[in-house]
Amino acid sequence: MSRPLGITVLGALVLIASLIVGLIGIAGIFVGLAGFLPGVGFNSTALLLGGLLYIVLGTVLGISGFGLLSLRPWAWWLALLTTLFAVVYTMYQVLQKPDDLRPGTLITLVVGAAIFAYLLTVYRSFHRPKPVA
Repeated sequence: MSRPLGITVLGALVLIASLIVGLIGIAGIFVGLAGFLPGVGFNSTALLLGGLLYIVLGTVLGISGFGLLSLRPWAWWLALLTTLFAVVYTMYQVLQKPDDLRPGTLITLVVGAAIFAYLLTVYRSFHRPKPVA
């Protein structure tokens, strides 16, 4: 069974996001290291920890992007749970501040729900039956 086009696009977007997040992490570490220079007046510990966190997040995104492109079942579960978390968290934010509803929030809900529904429809691509020996 071939990889669905939507999964190819989703996997590629996750890989692009991992690259961007990783670069932000590297930049945060460099700026944090610059805080140790004499005469610099800011605390660099938060930048170093944030940069490290972003590098770890970028690595996890990269692994999951390759997992999606390889049709690994764990990558399907990871994408499904992450998307569900994002939709539920966005709905929670809307319920907390209904007066602060922005177009970006609605777009996040619609896109997240569409990705979640799509992942449910491509379940079989990730969970192929084992060949009988």
